[in-house]
Amino acid sequence: MRNPKWHRDEVILALDLYYNLESGQMNSNNPEVIKLSELLNRLPIHINRPDQEKFRNANGVNLKLRIK
Repeated sequence: MRNPKWHRDEVILALDLYYNLESGQMNSNNPEVIKLSELLNRLPIHINRPDQEKFRNANGVNLKLRIK
C-alpha cells in the first residue's frame, strides 16, 4: 500500500527547508532533512500509515525536496 499524499502543512514545512538549503546540501544524510522527517512523523495529520518504516523517512523527504 502507498503512503498518503502529502498534506498542505507537510509541503509548507518541506518548502521552508528547501529554501533554506543549498542544492548540494539536499541529501538524506543532512541533519536538517532528518529532523524534518522526524517532525513529520510526529505530526497528527495522518492516522493511517501503511508503511511505518518508509512513512516520511529521510529518503522520502529528500525526494520531495528534489521535485521541481
